[in-house]
Order: sequence, then structure tokens, then C-alpha cells
Amino acid sequence: MSNAIGRGRGLLVAVLALTACTKANPAATCRDGTCPDEAFPFCDTHGVISGDSASCIAVSCTPTSFAACDGDSSIVCNAAGDNYDVSACAHGCSAANGGCNECSAGDARCANGAVETCGTDGNFAATETCLAGCATTPAPHCSHISPRFLPDICDVPAPDASFNVNQRGQIDSSLDASCNGGVVAQSGAPSLCVMHYGTISIGAPARLAIIGDRSIAFVADDDLVVSGTVDVGAKQNTSGPGGGVTASGGSFSDHGGGGGAGFATAGGAGASQTFDGGALNAGTVVANPISSSALVGGPHAAGGGGGAAAFISCRGRVRVEGTVTSSGGGGLGAPRLFGVALGGGGGGAGGYVVFQALDVVVTGEVYANGGGGGAGANASPATGEQNGADGGQSETAPAAGGPPQTGAGAGGPGGIRSAAPQSGKHPSNSTSAVGGGGGGSVGFFQTYTPAGVTPTLTPSHASPGFQPNATIPTR
Repeated sequence: MSNAIGRGRGLLVAVLALTACTKANPAATCRDGTCPDEAFPFCDTHGVISGDSASCIAVSCTPTSFAACDGDSSIVCNAAGDNYDVSACAHGCSAANGGCNECSAGDARCANGAVETCGTDGNFAATETCLAGCATTPAPHCSHISPRFLPDICDVPAPDASFNVNQRGQIDSSLDASCNGGVVAQSGAPSLCVMHYGTISIGAPARLAIIGDRSIAFVADDDLVVSGTVDVGAKQNTSGPGGGVTASGGSFSDHGGGGGAGFATAGGAGASQTFDGGALNAGTVVANPISSSALVGGPHAAGGGGGAAAFISCRGRVRVEGTVTSSGGGGLGAPRLFGVALGGGGGGAGGYVVFQALDVVVTGEVYANGGGGGAGANASPATGEQNGADGGQSETAPAAGGPPQTGAGAGGPGGIRSAAPQSGKHPSNSTSAVGGGGGGSVGFFQTYTPAGVTPTLTPSHASPGFQPNATIPTR
């Protein structure tokens, strides 16, 4: 019995001795921040390790291991394992992170081609992968384009998340309510109606028609996809949005047909009473609008000019898998006015459409064909107005001129692809009938991408073809 008691007392003494080595020195406090006893070297100021504030404690720890947080400071075992090092944390301390936080909630940085944002856990995580790299100023953000005609539009995020169309619809660019991204004035040209969204999708089989006086700009922060049809073309003598700003081609009269509007090519001349194109009044070629400071559509004659539209993705891609059309309007057929025969009116020119993004992919169809000229009239007997056809969605069949009636002259077909429109036809009865109007020119398609980026332009059908790609800066 006495031996057992002796062994028990010895074990108790050993346990008490071990406990005393890991607790605070009962004879020492460190309210002055120092611990003079080398056996109790660490001042546990707030008691986060020992539970006793301002106490000196013994230390035996795994070198470089995290011990605890003391407010915004991290306590880590030193290299010898016999004391603790205390480090102030710029972004606070977290036991879950094993010491100092990497960042403060809401911080952002550029890393690995992405924008990384700090979460509430004090760690950075990728929140946006950047197609064209990450820019650090004025704050970390994915690089975006500075578009032609709207250089600052991508600097501010879209006011609305998405614009999705999956059925037939119409948008009037003249209404401020249509322009959620604002109305931007252009010098000497119609204002721009900006539709600005996070993403834009015109789905198949949707057909979205744009009308109104203002040019239209579809702006997406990220991807913009056209799988359905977007139509900004003219309808007879009503121009498309932003089209018809200038007149082109001579007017019709009781002697001859009107000239078609010129744009990418000259328009077709109206007929005289004796010769096809004999009125010599074709609209002239217009300088490539790439040099223009404003986004403007095609000129008008008696038929309206095709509209102006920009499809912009600020930091993503523009993809056209469906159809974009901006054709000119057909020239008006001549009326019989108080027994006087008149010539047919000239067709309008196709419009101007631009695609701008970090990358542009066109595999669908694009058209900006000219409108056909209107037919002339006969003084007697009376004939109805025979309008030229609006530019259509074809790269092989031009818009037809108005058909001749009772000896009057037919209108000339509109321009298509790279071919110039045709002249109006002279009447078969030159004593009482007048010739037709000339067809209108095709318009322009243009792409803009950053330097070094070649757009993928493999449309299934295109009339006219695309102009050479132009470059835009990023920021």
C-alpha cells in the first residue's frame, strides 16, 4: 500500500510540474509588456492563448505554426519553437485563414488575366475572366474597347442586365423610352439612340424591326448575339433609323425619271423619254463613312435611305448567326397628275452597319442592297403608281424596278453586292409616257476590333461584302 501511495504522489507531482510549464508564471505579469523570466518568455497581452490577460507564459510549439489571432495581429510560433512572434495584419487576422487575411472585403486586383475580388473571408477569388486582359486603372477591370462613334460608352456599366428578344417586335428609336443608354447627339446628323445592356440576344426566329429618326446603337457589356433578324432598312419612301439624311440623285419630272441615290457606288440614272438613263441625274458616290465622325445611314431619293446601326460588345464578342439588313427603299412610281405623265422616282441607297467588339464573328447573312427605281406613268389612259421594290435579302436578285404600264418606262433594279444599280428604262410610247427612275446603290458594312485581332467574317450571304477591318483602342 505504501508503495502505491508513493507512486501516486510522484505522478501527481510530475503532472503539476508539467502544467506549470505551460501556464502563466504565477509570479510574473507583463503589464509593462516584458517577461523577465526566460522560462515564461511570452507576454499574452489579451489572454488569447493562456486565457489570462497580461500574463507571461511558457512556450513549446511547432515552429512557424499559427497560434491565434489577437485582434488584427497574428501570433505565430517562432523558428525555434520556444516563443511566439506577433505581426500586425494590414487586412485583419482570421483563424480560418491561419493568420493574416490576404485582403479586405471589396478589394480588387488584376491577376492571371482576371479581375479578382476579395470576399468576406479575406481571400481573393476570380470574379471575371478577361478576354483582352485586365487593366489596373482607374480601378481593376477587364479591358474594354473604346468604340467608334461612342468612345466612352463602355466606361460605365449598363443600366439593365439583359435584352432578349425571341419573337417579332418593333422599336422606335425616336422615343426616349427606347434608349435606356441615353440619347447621344451627333454633329450635323441624327442623334444616336443607345440601347445598353449587360448582354443582348436577338434569338431565332425573332424579327426585330427598328424604325424612327435616330440611328440605333446596340451596346452590350458582354456578348451580343444576333440569331434572328434585325431590320434597320427603309420601307419605300420612309428611311430607316438614321437614314435619308441627305438627298441624292435628280428628281423626276414630266420629261424623265429620277436618279437613284448613290452611296458605295453611283446610283442609276433616270430615263429620258428616248434613252435608258438619258436623264443623266444619277446620285454620286459618297466617301466611305469610315472617315465620318457620325453614324449615318444611306442617302434617299424618291425611295428612303437604309438605316444606320452599330452592334457593340464592350468586353466580349459580337456574333451574327442570323440576319442583319439595312436595305434602301424602292422609288415611288409616278402618278398621273391632272393628265400629265411623270417619270418614276429613284431608289434609295442601302444603309451603314458597323460591328465593334474585342472579337467579331459573322457566319449569318448581311444585306444593305439598293432599292429599285419606280416606273414612269402614261398620260392616257391613267395608270396606277408602280413602285420599285425595297432592297431585299438576296445577293443574287436585285430589287426590281417598278414594272412598266401602257408604254411607260420601267424602273431600274437596285444595286447588289459590288454591282452598281441600273438606269431607268425609257418608255415605248415617248409621246404620252415617261421613263422610269434609276436604282439605288448598296450601302456599307464595317467591322472594328483592337489591333492584332482579325474578325471572323464568313457570312453565308453578304451583299455588299465587308469593308476592310478597322482598329479601335482598348482601355
